[in-house]
Amino acid sequence: MAFDAQNLRDLLSLARMLRRFAEQHNYDANRELFLATAVALEARAHFLATAPNDEAAGLEHDLALHAPVNQLV
Repeated sequence: MAFDAQNLRDLLSLARMLRRFAEQHNYDANRELFLATAVALEARAHFLATAPNDEAAGLEHDLALHAPVNQLV
C-alpha cells in the first residue's frame, strides 16, 4: 500500500465528513466520537505525509501482521 496523494486525500475527506456529522448531531457522545476520530485521521494523514518513505513502507508490513476486525454486531 503506497501512501500517495490519493490516500492522503481520502483520509482527509473522511475526516471532513466526520466533522460534518459532528456538527449535525445533538447527542454529545456521538459528537465527541466523530470529532476524536476526525482528529486521529488528520494526525495519521499528517504523519504519513511527513514520514520518510522507508518508515511508511515499514508501516505497511506492521499493519499486515494484525488480524482484521470483525465489524458485525
